Amino acid sequence: MITLSTAFLLACSLLVGACGASQAGVNSRLRLALHSPIQAAFISFLTGTLLLGVIALLSGSPWFAPGARGGLPWWAWLGGLLGAFNVAMSVYLAPKLGALTLALSIICGQVLASMVLDHNGWLGYPRIELSPERVLGALLIVAGVLLVSRTHPLGAAAGAHAGALPSKSPDRYFLLACSIAIGCSLASQAGINAELRTALSSPVQAAFFSFLLGTLALGLLAATTGRDWFRPGALAATPWWAWLGGLLGAFIVTMSVFLAPRLGALTLAIAIICGKVFASLVLDQRGWLGYPRVPLTMPRVVGTVLLVLGVMLVAAN
Repeated sequence: MITLSTAFLLACSLLVGACGASQAGVNSRLRLALHSPIQAAFISFLTGTLLLGVIALLSGSPWFAPGARGGLPWWAWLGGLLGAFNVAMSVYLAPKLGALTLALSIICGQVLASMVLDHNGWLGYPRIELSPERVLGALLIVAGVLLVSRTHPLGAAAGAHAGALPSKSPDRYFLLACSIAIGCSLASQAGINAELRTALSSPVQAAFFSFLLGTLALGLLAATTGRDWFRPGALAATPWWAWLGGLLGAFIVTMSVFLAPRLGALTLAIAIICGKVFASLVLDQRGWLGYPRVPLTMPRVVGTVLLVLGVMLVAAN
């Protein structure tokens, strides 16, 4: 049975997913004013880093406990680099696989990696044995995501992208494996940042270090392209909310650090996925944040119900 505290943690995870869906639209709008998606990701990371740094300094809490740094495993510092990897690989893969294929393969990677992390108790996650109920819940999640996304009008268009590879191209399977690796990276990132948090006074400090390393990596990557930044005249036409991607990202990382050791890898990942889908349904229905309007259809409703059932099965076990 789901306790009240678990229900609250799940609600927070759903909010994290909703912010993730919103952040994609916000950063995409900022991208229109720039020459490269990596530049938009860098600005988003930089904004989040500055915000988290200010909050951490204002809290007045000490950073590292005595001797805590020496007890940290080396991989506890890799969360920000994984974040930069996720962004860079997504930028590379999106025009080749299409948005729908990329998103679904990333979600599959998250679910599979989360089940392995939970079952083995790796990366600081609490050990949760694999049960038939958790496997069934994960399958319901994948089925729900497929059902919801297959009715999205962009799904067909994505495959027709000029840079997309033929469906039977050998290289396409390699790129699919790369996108699944992004999902595995996302599942691992929350546990890594949570491990870093054990040596710090707050989740905000752990999120700050993660964002700082990601900002440095993306800044270096953006600098190597040698391209100009803002398109002529585009900056003045950019709405104010297009600059909020970093703030949403800071909230997402901070809450993930807080939630990961309390919910487990798979429950956290699935709840975030559900939040993304729910928020996407609203954003599509209303056409907010630059998303195209998509009517609410019965397959999308059924897929959403499957997602809810999947979350309940996993969280209850």
